[in-house]
Amino acid sequence: MAIDKISKDRQKEAEQMQNVLLLLNHLVENEETTLKLIIGCLYDVGAVNLINQKVTGERQNRVARTLAGMSKPAAKVLALRWFKKNCPTLIVNWLQSKVSLRPDPDPEPVPSVAEVVSSDNSEAALLQKSAIPRSQVREIKQLRSQIKILSGLLLCTMTALGGTAVWQVYQVSLESSTAKPELQPVTTSPNEQIQ
Repeated sequence: MAIDKISKDRQKEAEQMQNVLLLLNHLVENEETTLKLIIGCLYDVGAVNLINQKVTGERQNRVARTLAGMSKPAAKVLALRWFKKNCPTLIVNWLQSKVSLRPDPDPEPVPSVAEVVSSDNSEAALLQKSAIPRSQVREIKQLRSQIKILSGLLLCTMTALGGTAVWQVYQVSLESSTAKPELQPVTTSPNEQIQ
């Protein structure tokens, strides 16, 4: 009888979490404009921080910021697509872990994001500073390597888009400066032909 009640509770929990997922998907679809604004703000902050961290020269920094501004629409589209595809499920899983009230197998204190990000990359240092389990340390290191790869791809994309834009502007200005004025055909009126 107790096992039957537990299985019914689990089934009810699964149904409710499926409802939460559907509601989150609905929210994402209805609040697309809000999501675009949030993504735009995050892109602005992240791009400036990444450029300030990676590009040291003042002139190169300005150019990189200009290129980042040019690539913002494409990044927003890709980020919105990723968000719609992945975030409702991630949020549901996180919420379910919070409401399950199951005892944590690893009740060690969880460090803040700032502590984890600011610490150095070595596994031993992460384990000493924050008492993070080894599996989470590996996950953090994988995420850091993915961030580095994505940062490099973003920088390459911004450079390529910026270079393309500069090339197009150069081509247009070159064509307009070397364009020959077209000669207008001379038309004569019937009165002028008689004379």
